[in-house]
Amino acid sequence: MSLGTAMADARARLRTIRGEAVLDCVPGPIRDATLVLRVEECSRADAAAAVVLEHRISGIARAAADRNPIRFALALPAGEHAVSAEWSVRAQLICNPLQGLARGDYVSTRRYPLAGARVGGLLRIELERLQ
Repeated sequence: MSLGTAMADARARLRTIRGEAVLDCVPGPIRDATLVLRVEECSRADAAAAVVLEHRISGIARAAADRNPIRFALALPAGEHAVSAEWSVRAQLICNPLQGLARGDYVSTRRYPLAGARVGGLLRIELERLQ
């Protein structure tokens, strides 16, 4: 099997979900932030969600008042290991990745189910600034 055929097989086993993270406000400039997207399996209400996949996008910058969405793409399993009805996404925009999550960063305050995400559609995640 050639490398090209192997890569095509691997891509065929993936489903790409495209989306955008929208910030509620940008009171000051953002420099070199990191968007963290976590796909979680949350089938049990009495247990913590298990992280299935984590995707990071570094080097995000925005001028004050620039609320243009941050676009992303998640490659998820297709076929027999396809997206489960219990999978959802949570997101954080960490403005100082060396410090970790802190006041002034952005978080999603709810889970965004992946089961209903359409191929070709956009998953819109709203992020709120931590006060």
